[in-house]
Amino acid sequence: MYKLTAILTMPLIHLAGIAGAHAATVVYEPFDVTDVGDSLNGKATGSGLAGNWNGYDGAGRLEIRSGDLSYGSLATKGNHVGLSTSENGRTGYSANPYAALDGAGLMDDGAELWFSFLVEQSTEDSNNRFMFSLGTDGTNSGSGSMNSSGNGLGVHIGNSRGNQISATTYTSGSQAKGAETSIAYSTVHLIVGRITWGLDGASDDTLDLFMPGTDLVLGSSISSISGVYDQSTFDTLAFSGKQDAPIIDEIRLGASYSDVVVTVPEPSATALLGLGGLALILRRRI
Repeated sequence: MYKLTAILTMPLIHLAGIAGAHAATVVYEPFDVTDVGDSLNGKATGSGLAGNWNGYDGAGRLEIRSGDLSYGSLATKGNHVGLSTSENGRTGYSANPYAALDGAGLMDDGAELWFSFLVEQSTEDSNNRFMFSLGTDGTNSGSGSMNSSGNGLGVHIGNSRGNQISATTYTSGSQAKGAETSIAYSTVHLIVGRITWGLDGASDDTLDLFMPGTDLVLGSSISSISGVYDQSTFDTLAFSGKQDAPIIDEIRLGASYSDVVVTVPEPSATALLGLGGLALILRRRI
């Protein structure tokens, strides 16, 4: 009986582990730290990021908040970060993902690099800003905009014309935007980006943005922008906020959409996989 029990249990456990395993996410930051209420500045980074988060805490700060954000069947864990409730101001944080991305071949000419994160802009304000970028420098903590001295590309949310999102680049302090799309306040959004590096140093690098619904269907691009960059210098993943800075969570980078939009498996699918494995083992033993 013991041997039969072991045979019955083994495939269920093993295959459930396979069904629930994360895809090949190269960088994953769920803000899974326990110091709730503290500034993110100086806290340990997630997998694929080197060192700690380096931050600028001005009149406000992005602090660690309890619990994760949720979105459809997206797999989530840990906590999230948001602007301290008693302060408005400007904040900026950065970490280094280059070694992990380069080691996975995601910074090669012609490669695709995907990213995703959850974000919520909590209140309506004409001065709201949020930036998320991959480049040579952190986002501008003074203005909450993507106009640092180096160069890079990413996402801009919020401006004087409303809560709008766009694919954005910065070059030597100058910012350029793709098409802008208004998004709802006080709503969690899943932002997905696909960077396609040019085939050589003279070819355009292109960023396409997507906003999948809670069904996690990718859909069409909502904003695109292109430029020629040397991605071998892009060693800084950064985000910043101004005024009522948004909440952010579940940052992922990887080689494909499925690598950065990881879902929780349906229990029924896991059970079927387990039963299939059991049937195969029993058939071989009979």
